[in-house]
Amino acid sequence: LATHIEHVVDGLPLFTVLCVFCGLILIVCTFVSHTVGSLIILPIVSEVGARLPEPHSRLLVMGAALMASGAMGLPVSGFPNMNAIMLEDTLGNPYLTTMDFFKAGIPSSVIAYFIIISIGYLIMLMLG
Repeated sequence: LATHIEHVVDGLPLFTVLCVFCGLILIVCTFVSHTVGSLIILPIVSEVGARLPEPHSRLLVMGAALMASGAMGLPVSGFPNMNAIMLEDTLGNPYLTTMDFFKAGIPSSVIAYFIIISIGYLIMLMLG
């Protein structure tokens, strides 16, 4: 899989590769937990980053890890979300609904994406 992705991103600038991986991990980690999404995708990101003409695996892994934490659009996106959706008042009514996660989580995830690929990218480049 990493070899196929390497051929797809071959010749693309580092910023574009970061945008692609952050978008991919945002989508995956929205539908599965952050931990599972990271376990699946981060080894691939690291391998592809190491095979780039100018290796930047640490930058890509850090960006992808930050994005995994920023994916929060559904109750299944992470364990804190799952705990929050399970809370009920004394009458058994849930405090939160899935729509609450959509309304707050999707915009927050998109904002996190743009922060990571802009400010985060510059900071990661400066740190090496």
